[in-house]
Amino acid sequence: MNDEKNKLIDSKLINRLDKRVKDKQSQMGSCMSDTKWKKLFEAINSVDVEIVSSKNISMYQDDEPENLFNISLKICGDKFTADEDGACPERLRDIEFIIITVRSVDDMMKLKNAIDSVGCLFEYEIVDQISIKIYGYK
Repeated sequence: MNDEKNKLIDSKLINRLDKRVKDKQSQMGSCMSDTKWKKLFEAINSVDVEIVSSKNISMYQDDEPENLFNISLKICGDKFTADEDGACPERLRDIEFIIITVRSVDDMMKLKNAIDSVGCLFEYEIVDQISIKIYGYK
């Protein structure tokens, strides 16, 4: 009996979270698809830079943008980030934005050049000399 109740509660929670995501997504313009995220992560992982941190905010969060969470910059399967580096897996379509901080200005230029060379248009801004904010939704 408890298993059935837990499954029902879990499915109701998932439905509520999915509705929240769809509501937020309908209010914002999408900048990314799963394919674009995968190409971006491949470009980031192909360049020789020292990444200090990678943080994101998810569409599931009701938090302020200051409440960022660690995110892996590796893909697991076709639709999720990897569950590693102290980061929980994240559905690519739910990423509102990612902030990547590198060690130096030179690393930032290498990272920016790698992102620009992918052949896709990415919505991003250089936050400071060593951080870049890449948008999934804006």
